[in-house]
Amino acid sequence: SLLDANIRPGLIVKPPADSDLDIPDDANTIDFYPTIANAVGVDVPNHCRGNAWVPDRPEEPRITERLLDTYNVSVERDGVKGIFTCAENNPDRPPREYFEDGFEHEEYYTLDGKPGQREREASNISETTKSELRATAKTFIEEEETPEHREEVDVSDAVEDRLSDLGYT
Repeated sequence: SLLDANIRPGLIVKPPADSDLDIPDDANTIDFYPTIANAVGVDVPNHCRGNAWVPDRPEEPRITERLLDTYNVSVERDGVKGIFTCAENNPDRPPREYFEDGFEHEEYYTLDGKPGQREREASNISETTKSELRATAKTFIEEEETPEHREEVDVSDAVEDRLSDLGYT
């Protein structure tokens, strides 16, 4: 799912004492690669969606997608999260005409407390906020390039069993 417990693992960062690394309170794993590339002076590839942890970085919505049996995208902004599910064209991103009828399912959460325990299902989120989150999700789906290649990987039975024990089936 796209709930915090699955997309926000625990994180401890210990920068060098002389570093000007600006670690946000709400760190995102999608920002690791750009941050490391920036620290070592390498250009960040265009396909990298994260942002380096630098002072005064722009505040942007956090967007996470899930391509599996159904397509899901979540958008977080200003303490609110929307998770949007598309039933068509599984598991790829839906085509633009899909949005004539809207998303198959929508969930909304307020984000407060500690990561991993901070989502609270919310019914008091304004229609304006829901509309903004929905529009951001649609724009992301329409403007991002669909991954061209997904490689099937054969794993041993032991790895399959371990993944199954962890709930990844």
